[in-house]
Parts: sequence; structure tokens; C-alpha cells
Amino acid sequence: MADITTRLRPVVERCVEGLGLDLERLDIRTSGKNRLVRVSRGADQPLTLPRHWRRNHDRLVRVVRTDGDVVEGRIGASDDTGVDLMTKKSQMRLDYADIESAVVQIELNRQKDA
Repeated sequence: MADITTRLRPVVERCVEGLGLDLERLDIRTSGKNRLVRVSRGADQPLTLPRHWRRNHDRLVRVVRTDGDVVEGRIGASDDTGVDLMTKKSQMRLDYADIESAVVQIELNRQKDA
């Protein structure tokens, strides 16, 4: 299976990048005679790289910091070292090194701020 993934990855990567996206992972699973190729990252995947933060600008995120504190807010500006997070009370700067985990919160009926 690794040989198929190795040969298929460059082809899929060109297609995905042509759409202005990044290929995070390529999974190929076999079930009988059929093969399933999965390329979607998924909305429930954690934000682990600076580009994940940039692509999710202005989305609501739940962050667990390395000290155990949990913070929820909107993603502001981000760069290669950290992100600005706008909470209901204030704005804060978080270094990626201080983030244990972070997941975008799904908002089905988000009301845009006036």
C-alpha cells in the first residue's frame, strides 16, 4: 500500500495545490476489491501548523494551553510563532509553544458582528 501512496501523492498534491489548498494527509484503504482515497483534512482536526491558523482566520477556536487553562476566542492575526486570539473579554497573544491543543468550533448559525 505504501508504494501506491508514494506514487499517488504527487498527483493528488498537484490537484489540491491547483485549488489553492494544502494536502495534509493522503489515506488509502482497501476493502475487498475497492479502494478508498481520502484527502480531506476535516473540520474536527486540531490546528497544529501555522498555516492551519492562517486558513482559519476569524473562526472560533477552543485552545487548551500547556498550563491547563482553556481559552475560547476568534483567531486574529497569526504568524510563524503565534496567534492573536480575541476572546469576549480581551485580545491576547499566544505562542504556539504554549498551546497544548486547539480545535475550531463549528458554528452553524454565526451572527456576524455589527
